[in-house]
Amino acid sequence: MSKNTRPGASIKSKKDFDELYTLGKTIYSSDGRWKSVFLVKEKTSNSNVMFAAAVHKKSGTAVWRNRIKRLLKESYRIKKNILADTIIKNNLFIKVVFSPNLINQREYKNISLEDTLPGITDILNKIKNRVKPKTGNNILDQ
Repeated sequence: MSKNTRPGASIKSKKDFDELYTLGKTIYSSDGRWKSVFLVKEKTSNSNVMFAAAVHKKSGTAVWRNRIKRLLKESYRIKKNILADTIIKNNLFIKVVFSPNLINQREYKNISLEDTLPGITDILNKIKNRVKPKTGNNILDQ
């Protein structure tokens, strides 16, 4: 899977974020703490995942927001193999943005990797279950 999620396969441009937030689907973790917006497209050359972590400015201080982003990135790095078979088998291109939904610094000062892993795992499993091969440009199970 390292070939499919190589370093630098992160979402950085405003155009990519705008496309993702307008055309993408939103999924929440079972506990409601984490949110993900994802967009699935067919790709002819090679399958890939573009990933980003976004935290709203009102969630907390810059140090806390950066910690959340690091934890989200690490959680994804650990669990990215959940999507590997689906992406390779169906030759898909997926853009994903993870962000906190019900988490802010006031209520979760000392958050750890053990707090983020179950939610990210849940979201990745939901994305895997919603992706279905179709013939159109966007592939989503409605």
